[in-house]
Amino acid sequence: SMLLGGIASVRKLVNHRFFDVLSAIVILLNAITIGFDIEWTLENPGESMPHYFFVLDVTFTFVFATELALRMLAEGILFFRRTHPSVIWNYFDSFLVICAVCELALTSVATALGPLGVARVFRIFRIMKSFRLVRVVRVFRDLRVMISGILNSLRSLAWASLLLIAIMYLVAVCLLQFVSEEFADRAKGPGAGTLSDDDYELLMQNYASVVTTMYTLYKAITGGMDWEGAADPIISLNGFLGVLFIAYITFSVLCVLNIVTGTFVENANRMQAQDDDMVMNEQYLERKRWLNDLQGLFDAADTNGDGRLSLSKFVSAMENVEMQNLITNLGINYELYTPEGLFSLLDIDDNGWLDFDEFSLAMKSMNGVAKSIDLARVSSQVRQAMKFMEGMQSDIEASKKGLAVCEAKVLLGNGCSLTFASLAREG
Repeated sequence: SMLLGGIASVRKLVNHRFFDVLSAIVILLNAITIGFDIEWTLENPGESMPHYFFVLDVTFTFVFATELALRMLAEGILFFRRTHPSVIWNYFDSFLVICAVCELALTSVATALGPLGVARVFRIFRIMKSFRLVRVVRVFRDLRVMISGILNSLRSLAWASLLLIAIMYLVAVCLLQFVSEEFADRAKGPGAGTLSDDDYELLMQNYASVVTTMYTLYKAITGGMDWEGAADPIISLNGFLGVLFIAYITFSVLCVLNIVTGTFVENANRMQAQDDDMVMNEQYLERKRWLNDLQGLFDAADTNGDGRLSLSKFVSAMENVEMQNLITNLGINYELYTPEGLFSLLDIDDNGWLDFDEFSLAMKSMNGVAKSIDLARVSSQVRQAMKFMEGMQSDIEASKKGLAVCEAKVLLGNGCSLTFASLAREG
């Protein structure tokens, strides 16, 4: 019983919102520590790491291992089942904890591997530990929606990038037709060509090849350089090229990039709606799993298969430790009730037996802490009972008055009919 109560307490702790937030804070602190670790290594190449970094590493590994153990204890065998809504995260957490433990274990054999081997192994494990930061995504909904929006926009980004590459390639080919003529003129001898030496130097720097020209065009629309500096030698070379370059800047910045931004915003809005659907689906799967466990509990207690649980069946089933464990897994603190007392709470209509609908409804009402609607329902029932009692009290007072009047009439010899209606009327 103490073990079952402990498991129920662990499950309540793990399912609490504060537990997820605290885990996210520890993950962020661990990521910051890894950053300081790398920073110290860069500033002190070839030196041994301070001991406090090792102590912090052991502390974080112990915390993450404890968190994983608590989650596994709360979920039991369902932790690694494919039907679990968070099974991918569970495998991911387990893998990261194993990597952290292996890193600590390899620290003790660092001398045998040698400095180069140790550095390579530790680098791999440090990269693995950095991926733990991804877990923060599932704790905060807004961050999860943003990441999902980015991932869902990768396809649109690929097509937008392909469109920009096509535009830049087309413009680069047009520009280089004239630039190549300037290069040919310059090759004839000093002073030849249209451009001044400064403009020619800029032309050589930004338009020496197709790749260099496309790179210049990309920087001009993304803030990598001031597009005026890229346009000056082109305008000096040919006025038509200046118009072409300005048209390219206008079309790319005002049209293509805005369309890409709008596509990303639309994808983010769609992912937000999908995130709501995903949350609802997770709640549905959790509800379905709870009902399946409840059906298993009911079938195990219904020994003769007639679809009903009597008090004797229920009491007999609750003597089994496995049944007590099932009750605890459903969120009911079994230690607070006797089997007879629990059956009386489940038997809502007080007819002495339970069918599955009544059993599931009663178990759902007992699962977890009381909510506002539960308190409101109890308050409403109390008010109705008080009104009924007040009505009964009024009827009793009226009956007393009627009896007094009737008694007076009897004494006077007039007689009296002792019906309830006459007593109320006489009163």
